[in-house]
Amino acid sequence: MSKELLKKNRNEIVRKAESNLELVRPASKTSPFFSFHYSYQEISCDGDKTHVRSKQKSFKNGKLTSEEFDGTLPGSVYNGMIGEMQKLFFNQCATLMNSFSMFLPFQAKKTKE
Repeated sequence: MSKELLKKNRNEIVRKAESNLELVRPASKTSPFFSFHYSYQEISCDGDKTHVRSKQKSFKNGKLTSEEFDGTLPGSVYNGMIGEMQKLFFNQCATLMNSFSMFLPFQAKKTKE
């Protein structure tokens, strides 16, 4: 075998023989009446670390997609999030109870300020 390099013209067009490749047609669109979406989020605290895990799966137009996430944050994130969720919950409870307060016999009269 010769160790000499062959030089080719860079502008030369090389034609390849046609192969017997079969063209794959895209799948026909499935019924739009069947689709689903599933999501799952988990947040847990282990000492001074907050673990976050999320999974999402969906099926639309014959295409299945899947996404996953897993991460770690400082522990203060979990405590702050729990505190915010409790505030939101108690504010919603107070709003609900205020709407029923007019039916109570011992309703406090509001003074104009």
